[in-house]
Amino acid sequence: YQSEDTSAPIDNSIRALWSAVIVQAITDLELRENKKTKANNSHLREAALRWVTSNKKGGGSMFWICEQLDLDYRRLQMLALTREGRKKIFMSQKEKDKQRSMK
Repeated sequence: YQSEDTSAPIDNSIRALWSAVIVQAITDLELRENKKTKANNSHLREAALRWVTSNKKGGGSMFWICEQLDLDYRRLQMLALTREGRKKIFMSQKEKDKQRSMK
């Protein structure tokens, strides 16, 4: 999605949608095989890894979404690729959610 006026900020609902795409990809990077349920989530993890590490810059790519949300693509990509980095991302998200709920 791109508004006709590319200098205009994106609507909050669109911002929330694209943010959810990034959060889902990072969540999928955490998936492992669940030995209890025999669920094999490796295909989701692999797809998320391909998307996060892709060099594509077109609509819907991680790069494009970061541009739309005014996020540092390289920093987010680096954080997303390590377990410790993903913890930092999710801790930051929890803090933001807590602040919103206090308003």
